[in-house]
Amino acid sequence: MSPIDASSPRPRLSLLLGGGYPSRGAAALEPAALADDDDLLASLAGDIAELLAAAPDTDAIQAPLALPLGLSACMVRHCVDPEGLIEAMLPLRRALIAVSALDAASEPVPLTAGAPEDAALHLAAYLHGLLARASAASEIHRHALASAAAEHLRTA
Repeated sequence: MSPIDASSPRPRLSLLLGGGYPSRGAAALEPAALADDDDLLASLAGDIAELLAAAPDTDAIQAPLALPLGLSACMVRHCVDPEGLIEAMLPLRRALIAVSALDAASEPVPLTAGAPEDAALHLAAYLHGLLARASAASEIHRHALASAAAEHLRTA
């Protein structure tokens, strides 16, 4: 394993209280750049889908660190900031609905207002619930449904 270069700025665990993230620095990809790179967007969305499928069934109050830690790891792995997470999660929402038995017209569209850190966490919590509803409606295991949504994004 190669040593970590201390001079290279990397995003820190930023969705945890007191964590920081680079404010559009060299280490973070611009959301516009993320949206332009379909492979990167699909890869990040796929990681988020896997995270959501593996997250505990309890709500965020009962397992308060599961989503922030997982999303923070995705941020580090893909060098994105909270806006980049949001940019990947919105198409993931559409993909989850597309590969499931849910009716898109009856599924609410979540708001992503407020501080990006809070918006990313709230959107992830919404997607976690959406994945559970989609799994129940489709009678497909959450992991299989998350994989199908990630594949849908890669091929779309």
